[in-house]
Amino acid sequence: MTNQKVGGWSTFRKVTKSDREALDKALGRIDLTPVEPLMVAEQIVSGQNYLFVCNGKNADFPVMIAVYAEPGGQVKVDTKEPGQIFEQFNLK
Repeated sequence: MTNQKVGGWSTFRKVTKSDREALDKALGRIDLTPVEPLMVAEQIVSGQNYLFVCNGKNADFPVMIAVYAEPGGQVKVDTKEPGQIFEQFNLK
C-alpha cells in the first residue's frame, strides 16, 4: 500500500498477489474470469476500493473493474456507475 490520505486514490501501480486475490474473490462466479489485471489503484475508505485495469477474456480492449473489500473480509464487484469513479480520477 502507498502513503495516501484516507479517501484519496493512489496512483496506478503493478498488481500484487493480495490485489489479485481480492479481484478473484470479487469476481467469483462471474464469467469474467480469467482476466489479466494490468494495473490497479486503491482507495482507503471504511474498507478498501480497488480499480483494476484488465485484459478480459472476451474483450479486445482493456476493461475497468471496480472492487470493494468490506471490513471483515467480504469482497464484491462495486456497482457504482463508471462516471462516478471516473470523476474521482478526473477521467470524464
